[in-house]
Amino acid sequence: MRPIITKNVAVALSFFIFLSFYPLLNATKYSDMVNEICPSVNNTKLCSETLKNDLPDDIGASDSFIVRFVNIAKGNATEVSASIDKSIGSGGEGSEDLLALEKCQVDIKSAVQELGASARLVSYQEYTKARNHVADAKKFCHLCVKKLQPNTKLYGSVKTIAELCEIVDAVLKI
Repeated sequence: MRPIITKNVAVALSFFIFLSFYPLLNATKYSDMVNEICPSVNNTKLCSETLKNDLPDDIGASDSFIVRFVNIAKGNATEVSASIDKSIGSGGEGSEDLLALEKCQVDIKSAVQELGASARLVSYQEYTKARNHVADAKKFCHLCVKKLQPNTKLYGSVKTIAELCEIVDAVLKI
């Protein structure tokens, strides 16, 4: 009498069970990643949301994973830069002083350049130098924030970029 479950069926069944539990394995990895990175940053909610939305299936400190986070911060900074350009073109945004906007624009463009340099350094596995550029980008964001009126949309956007830089730095540490 032949066994009911052959080796091929057993392998297929094992594979199916593995696929069924794979999302739970990723959830554990996600939880581990959030627990490792997010407590070290000020805005833990932004950190966990950013990680949740952007973690790849193969979680780990791979260069492409790190560059993705650098590019998130750089993309936000680029959008804010465009918004500042628009505000300057229209003569200022509400309570924001035109001169403050122009000075802030210089800071944000510098932050974009620093984040770009950081992404390039990550691709060469120069993580310490990349962290230095992220720190510089964060400093430029803080300089810009000091020039803006609190409780404005632009102020909040620039603070978010600084917080994203902090998350990128935490990711670079792992």
